[in-house]
Amino acid sequence: HVTPSDISIAHRIKKRHNNSPPITIVKFTNRKAREAVYSARRNLRQPGSPPIYINEDLNKSTAELFRQARALVKARKIHNAWTSSCAVFIKETNDINCRPHKITNINELSGL
Repeated sequence: HVTPSDISIAHRIKKRHNNSPPITIVKFTNRKAREAVYSARRNLRQPGSPPIYINEDLNKSTAELFRQARALVKARKIHNAWTSSCAVFIKETNDINCRPHKITNINELSGL
């Protein structure tokens, strides 16, 4: 549950394309509320309704690192990639014993 006091400011960004949905930037007043929204974002996906995406606003270098990690997932070289608290994490296989790794630079991905 997010209350109005948990949100510092929210505003829309100008659309890039006419058919794209509006983009809204939200700044939270506390980390606990932000993490609650991020952890509940998968519950927003309802069959038959338009998709809703909630993404972290990453800086340029982290966004590029995440893009490279997603490319490795698509190429099936690693199992999964995600961001949490503006950091990139990967899981190399879907084995239960395989632990996620925090990736801090592109060199850590080149060995995979």
